Amino acid sequence: TTTTTTTTPEEWKAKDNQEFAKLRGLNCLDHGCIDDPRRQRRAAISFTGGKDCHLAWQRALDAGWEIVCGIIFCSSATQTMQAHRMEWQRMQGTALGIPIVHGILEGLNEDKTNYKEAYAAAIRTVRQEYNFDYIITGDIDFVHDSTTNFLQQVCAHHDTNGVQVLLPLWQQSRIDLLHEMLAPPNEFEIRFSCVKTPHFDETWIGRRLDAAALDEMSRREGLDLTGENGEYHTMVVNGRLYHDKTKNDNNNNNSS
Repeated sequence: TTTTTTTTPEEWKAKDNQEFAKLRGLNCLDHGCIDDPRRQRRAAISFTGGKDCHLAWQRALDAGWEIVCGIIFCSSATQTMQAHRMEWQRMQGTALGIPIVHGILEGLNEDKTNYKEAYAAAIRTVRQEYNFDYIITGDIDFVHDSTTNFLQQVCAHHDTNGVQVLLPLWQQSRIDLLHEMLAPPNEFEIRFSCVKTPHFDETWIGRRLDAAALDEMSRREGLDLTGENGEYHTMVVNGRLYHDKTKNDNNNNNSS
């Protein structure tokens, strides 16, 4: 006799809530974020080239994490997105001196009902080469009316070889995060790469996200200041991550 066990929607929701409560406790990278001492402080960054993943990356480095690669999740190695141009992402990776690799979403159904399974397979493939236990993302909050975090769902319910998600920016003050990006010591040079009406027009493309831009944005009703609902996208072209890489390279050259 074969007994089939099914999970009710209520049980799934309870499990999601437990996992998410756990992950909300993992948003601090410098303590309490490794529940198994055998796990290494080695992580990949879910990478777009934008401001949020850069801040998550910077915080991880400041907390002593080893970042082994950045992962661009995409349907093919030649895919490019309007908001995050692949040629820019390649230049960022070169400047940062760390591999920026593609997490290819292979075998997607036409209706993309196996989207999460494709993400999990991509994570497993990249992990085989780079040997990390965590993925760090720059996610800040739920998107639109969702009640779960996408990558958390992937890692909680699908086979990723044990990879867990860390959310160092999760549900923190939008204005505080932006100030942290713009102020010393980080001083990110952030450029708008894609914007949407009614909050912005085409004159914002290429503009620097600085104190003046932030002041204008703060006065726009209904705008999420960090663009969590897709109101705008960015690329980072300079900042402490890049300065520190240059400094380290110079030190290595002087000692050789």
